[in-house]
Amino acid sequence: MRPVLIIDDDVELCSMLRDYLAMHGFDLCMAHTGRDGLDAIRRGNHDVVLLDIMLPDMNGYKVLSALREFSTVGVLLLTTLKEEADRVAGLECGADDFVPKPFSTRELVARIRAMVRRQERLAAVTIPIQGSEGLSLNLYKRVVSYRESQLALTDVEFALLKALFDAPGAVLSREDLTNRVLDRPFHPFDRSVDMHISRLRKKLESLHALPYTIKTVRSSGYVLVSETAGH
Repeated sequence: MRPVLIIDDDVELCSMLRDYLAMHGFDLCMAHTGRDGLDAIRRGNHDVVLLDIMLPDMNGYKVLSALREFSTVGVLLLTTLKEEADRVAGLECGADDFVPKPFSTRELVARIRAMVRRQERLAAVTIPIQGSEGLSLNLYKRVVSYRESQLALTDVEFALLKALFDAPGAVLSREDLTNRVLDRPFHPFDRSVDMHISRLRKKLESLHALPYTIKTVRSSGYVLVSETAGH
């Protein structure tokens, strides 16, 4: 069974989800505070983490920021917050996706499976990037290497970067990236891809002299541009 961790102080909900997810091939571990959740992530090897925003000891955003300092595990936010700004804040902290409470258990399973499929598509190999000496993508560790530097990415960030590298110079629309990377239908007001791209750009800037940038094409999407190719 696939290991999944839930960090939520609603004990009854956690117990219900443990039984339901078990019927769909997932082994749910439970933590009811942010600190216990962080300890469980350090100790365990989970495919997906379900993280509630409203926790008794620390809010989910702080948990998310803390875990991103040592883990790239896929994180699905569970939130009762309705404002777009709250969802954007979660994505900016490093969440891969979110499900609003109250949620459909069928939708939750679908989102978890989508995250697992994304992980499975990234095989345990390192791919050198053609035409760029010293640049490679480690698909198993979700690490970008350039010369002497390495950069760890979340599953979504890595999948976005790989999609852009697979289509150099081509403009990929938000709809295409949502379908291919997030593995769900696109909705016109969904800014998830934009938030992930924004975080990815900031991380790539830390790789000194990396000869690639992600450009925004207004009203169209995103394109990976090679600086060395004179674009």
